Amino acid sequence: MKTMKKNFYTLMFALVLISSSLFAQKKEVIFVTSPVTGGKPYLDSAIINAIKEYGGGMVYNVTAEYTPTNNGLITSAMKAQLSAADVVIMGRAIASGNLTPAKTVWDSITKPVISFQHFAFRSDRLDWYSSTTGGGNNTTKPDTILKAVVLQKNDPVFAGITLIGDSMFDWWTSHFSFMPNNVLANTNGTVMAKTLDNKPLFIRWPANTPYYTSATHRPLAERVYITNGQDNTVPYSYWNFTTAAKTVFFNELARLTGIPTGVELSKNKASQLSVYAYAGNIAVSSTDLMSRVDVFSISGKLIVSKEVKSSYVKLNTSLNDGIYIVKAYNSKGVATTKKLLVKR
Repeated sequence: MKTMKKNFYTLMFALVLISSSLFAQKKEVIFVTSPVTGGKPYLDSAIINAIKEYGGGMVYNVTAEYTPTNNGLITSAMKAQLSAADVVIMGRAIASGNLTPAKTVWDSITKPVISFQHFAFRSDRLDWYSSTTGGGNNTTKPDTILKAVVLQKNDPVFAGITLIGDSMFDWWTSHFSFMPNNVLANTNGTVMAKTLDNKPLFIRWPANTPYYTSATHRPLAERVYITNGQDNTVPYSYWNFTTAAKTVFFNELARLTGIPTGVELSKNKASQLSVYAYAGNIAVSSTDLMSRVDVFSISGKLIVSKEVKSSYVKLNTSLNDGIYIVKAYNSKGVATTKKLLVKR
């Protein structure tokens, strides 16, 4: 087992407390979805709720965009609305055929887009890869654990993830869907992670670059694909990411929306501590139930101390400009951030 701790950790923990005039509002997420999934449960709702609840509900405002008749089909009239969001998410519940007529609209959105629906990527639909094959679904073993092979280990999106054999971690449990293998051979995107048998799990496409070599169109902002679940065979699920994969997803969402965030492992690797600094507050969340959170000056003076009985706490600190350290205590010990830069 090897935990990645590189020089980029310094950047990850230099979190900036931005003035309330700039960062008082939650980041806006538009989640394009369909409530109709072949008469099955509305599966995108699990992802939507997880994003809404992230960081104690302080970070993201999620608008689910659909009507009972369009089933996820967006139109050119919606371009301004979609481009006004901080990020747009293409839900897995949308039938891939309903995305095809809106190919140029998806390309013209001027904000980042995350997609969970790769079946729409084939060349005769949205044309994000050169194959007409949509991939498939793994529905043979509901207890399957899908492993990710990390190809960009130094990227901060994987900070704090413990790797198996220097490059792998558990990505998904239960049934899942997958891209075709041949996507890796012809893409202008950066493949961040793949399966053991070379199916892409996580891709980033840069703005203003064709999706693949012979593609005739390009997105106006960054595009991201993250492998998701399936709805062909019980148990259905779109949110069976492991804890590590959920961390990667939220790190990526934070990167795309400009949320300052970080993860620090305690010295005994007992707990993960995430700190969010904005709008006159510090919010702390831990993988374990916390008993107390302390904020110290760089000289070691205790500035704020709060007794808690939860895995999340918001501190109304009103701190002056300076460097601070945050410590969270629980039954496993103490988790400590590195330097936390606070600017009013």
